Amino acid sequence: MRRHYVELRFHELQNTNISLIIANCVDFRTASERFCHSKVSTTMDIYSHALPKNDREAPGLIGKS
Repeated sequence: MRRHYVELRFHELQNTNISLIIANCVDFRTASERFCHSKVSTTMDIYSHALPKNDREAPGLIGKS
């Protein structure tokens, strides 16, 4: 059986890993520390796309508080 795969560089694997961690509700501070970012804001700026659920739920939250 021949297996086909895409060669991924280390940085691409790291991006996938942290995106999956954040998408599975691990907080940004923990993710930031795990990947040695000096600031949590760096992690948030780069990986906030991993939370599309928040974007979908935002309109329904208006007026509920």
